[in-house]
Amino acid sequence: MAHAVLKRAWNWVCGEHGGMMDEYVTMAGFWIFSTVVVLVAAGLIWGALSGDLKAMVSDLTNLF
Repeated sequence: MAHAVLKRAWNWVCGEHGGMMDEYVTMAGFWIFSTVVVLVAAGLIWGALSGDLKAMVSDLTNLF
């Protein structure tokens, strides 16, 4: 009984053709993107709070 369940689970995993790798790549891409967004936002907020308008404009210019 347990052997049949394990075999069916193994066949299901093998039938995915690397679906788990897609999940890992997507997750890594999400974390990289969100980290960049947070760092840029933190830089802009820091520039705004310090009153350094030139630094904010420089950040946006370098970003785009």
